[in-house]
Amino acid sequence: MNTSKEAGAMDCILPHKKINEIWIRTLSGFFGILFTVTAIYVGFPYFDILGTVVLIGLLREWSRLAILSVFHPICSVAAILTLFTLYVEAPIWIHLSLIVASVLFCFQWLMRSHPFHRVLLFLAGCFYICIPTFVLMALSHKGTDYRFFLLWMFSLIWATDSGAYFMGRMLKGPKLAPKISPNKTWSGFFGGILWAVALGIYLNQYFHVESLLTISFFVVLLAIPLAAHLGDLLESYIKRHFGVKDAGGLIPGHGGLLDRLDGLLLVGLVAGIFILLGWIQ
Repeated sequence: MNTSKEAGAMDCILPHKKINEIWIRTLSGFFGILFTVTAIYVGFPYFDILGTVVLIGLLREWSRLAILSVFHPICSVAAILTLFTLYVEAPIWIHLSLIVASVLFCFQWLMRSHPFHRVLLFLAGCFYICIPTFVLMALSHKGTDYRFFLLWMFSLIWATDSGAYFMGRMLKGPKLAPKISPNKTWSGFFGGILWAVALGIYLNQYFHVESLLTISFFVVLLAIPLAAHLGDLLESYIKRHFGVKDAGGLIPGHGGLLDRLDGLLLVGLVAGIFILLGWIQ
């Protein structure tokens, strides 16, 4: 048995495989960004269709992780309730009453077959998915200025991810949270924020984001990459909790939707808080 030849063959195969994975990751990311930017720019109904498909996909992955069900019927309840709140104009108390009644019904339903902590985790995850999706889709309905705000916000998230990846690989250094995500470094953390801030200031010349804000532009500019980083860490913690490498395999080279949109979910939630506080007009 010639182990030297086998080792040489493996040295040739592994770099080739890694290059293929990089190309697959790059192409899938490029087309994902292209579809998203086009849908946001065009607006209704394309962004709504994209948002609905993503919502269902996220709930499906979360259902498989949290309660080991491919797509639990409660995911359908969550999706329908989100779209009902988005499209049906009614007093706020009606929407809140429906949400409370649905949560109580779903809680009682799940308790028949799942432990208490798993039920709470699953329902909390459904809220964590549905609320940001609702906020992002609702912003796209408010007009062209808000669609430009969405484009600006998405661009900052992508800059945060790219900056963290490249700066982290180039500078390395101390680990950010080794027990949660061993590959993340402080250099990547600050590099992602730096890239996002630089791009955000540059794009503001075209999107005029500050005109939609009642607080300092730089507060929002810093909040978005910070939320993107924290969302990424939260999703890494959840995957470690469930003992999985990826939440799904839908996107080649990226894993599942939860793996790719982890930062966006927390950013959407932060945007919703800004709207409630009146910081986004």
